Amino acid sequence: MDKTIFRIDKSIVRDKLSAYKRHAKLSVPVKSIPRADLLALVDGERYLVDTKAQLDLVLNTGINISNCFFGTSKSESDLYYAIKNGVENFIISSYKEYEIIRKNANKVSHISVMLCCNSVIGEAKARFGVTLCELDDFISEVNKWHRVDEISFHLQLAGKDATDYLNIINSLLPIADRHSIQSINLGGLTADVLEKVCEMIKGTQYIGEIVAEPGNSLFNDAVSIEASIVFVNTTRSHINLNIGIYSGLLDVALSNQKITLLLADGASDGEKVSLHVYGPSSDAVDYLGEHTFPRIPKVGEHVIIRNCGIYSLFFGTVFYPVEKIVVVE
Repeated sequence: MDKTIFRIDKSIVRDKLSAYKRHAKLSVPVKSIPRADLLALVDGERYLVDTKAQLDLVLNTGINISNCFFGTSKSESDLYYAIKNGVENFIISSYKEYEIIRKNANKVSHISVMLCCNSVIGEAKARFGVTLCELDDFISEVNKWHRVDEISFHLQLAGKDATDYLNIINSLLPIADRHSIQSINLGGLTADVLEKVCEMIKGTQYIGEIVAEPGNSLFNDAVSIEASIVFVNTTRSHINLNIGIYSGLLDVALSNQKITLLLADGASDGEKVSLHVYGPSSDAVDYLGEHTFPRIPKVGEHVIIRNCGIYSLFFGTVFYPVEKIVVVE
């Protein structure tokens, strides 16, 4: 079976970085790009880490520990590890985390409190974060030990827009003003949504700094996969690729997005042929949709799957190793 090649378009990443930085300070989510070669493409003011492995990766890449912010979905053992290795910037999600940091950290430079934004928009409670009704008292308690500099929150992108972010910011303004909060950290938003949020904020009383944590959207559009055709059935008008929903295309499965699929040789002229495309299993769930080709492709030919999502790079298994990543302009 031919190797699967991942291509990262550096120019797309560069343009997105510029779009984010025009409006906010950039916090790079290491869990979304946990490879040294990809981190090297990103010039962030902060690097958000929440596990021992992510912290080791960042430090081994040469990023200064003063730029590391430890937070969100960390475990207690990972938090102790971060403190032991000199992390000074923390995003706190609970009283338990606060007590661990207060009792064990030798030096603290920055404290951000994570808001459980589900408590604001009325959805089921998230796995981590302080609810809005607890936030004022929580910040007051932490301030007795160390100034709280920031409030953070993260919205899932699906179905959320700039208005959702602004509604939460407006709910935070009295608390932010009362405690002289210096910045608000917005997670999970695209550059377009960030631009709209910043424009809308001009109409509020908030005058602090905005920090943006883009999640997987920083790389998503820049990732393409070159895959191989392993089976062609002209009678049933379907083909099988060497990757699929079970073996790499995690973002496609999670978001139910429609992918763009083209022949790698760039052929476009000819009689249009509609084919059903499956991953290697031919399972009903391993279905990549119906796509139009300029001709019937052959076994061994390659196809390009565009905008397949950054998580596809890291969804490796023993059946589906990530063999090669190529960075292109």
